[in-house]
Amino acid sequence: MALLKDLIKKITGGDKAAASAQDTATAEEQSPQARLEALREGRDELVFMAHVTDGMGMYSELTFPTRRELFNMQAAGTPVAVKPDTQWLDTIQPGSLNATIARDGYPAALEALGQGYQVQKLDNGTFEPELVIPQNKIGRNMIKPSAHMPEKGAAQIWPCEVENLKTHEKFNAYAVRRIGSAYHDVIELMSDKKLRDAHKLETGTPIKLTLLSSKRK
Repeated sequence: MALLKDLIKKITGGDKAAASAQDTATAEEQSPQARLEALREGRDELVFMAHVTDGMGMYSELTFPTRRELFNMQAAGTPVAVKPDTQWLDTIQPGSLNATIARDGYPAALEALGQGYQVQKLDNGTFEPELVIPQNKIGRNMIKPSAHMPEKGAAQIWPCEVENLKTHEKFNAYAVRRIGSAYHDVIELMSDKKLRDAHKLETGTPIKLTLLSSKRK
């Protein structure tokens, strides 16, 4: 009987250890993509069909504050609308990936966002961004506020799922648009890694972008 009890204890302990190890592995294996899937639940979305294009290098010259730096700014009294659950980068890869929207790649819902041409409609703030970084907190930002557009140059940021339509690989990034930008058919994508290298993207690669609003349905 004692041997049987010892055997049961050993088996039970082994099962618990295995379950614990499995739980740990599951937590460690939760990818940024899985976290984005959890984030998108209940949020409004805009889906764009695009392709990778060469940029002019302007974003490589800009410097954006990280999430931690934004919290430090807020603590110091800078009016930055950042919350504990705000999604943004803790480390930032300089530059951006340019996604040029296909002529027929705009979502029908974009028309309901108000004034503006194509992606310039995002400047209205109707499709609520996750975060807005003030114009003067972006280094070397040459888009300046004006009397009729005091928010000009501020960066609106949305969590974004990107799908490579050639390989069907999905990954997450952040869609960034500076209010008042002359670009009307380009969405800039930022990450903590060089997206072209990390996901084997080339100029012309077709991609699908799913932008997530901070507003819940």
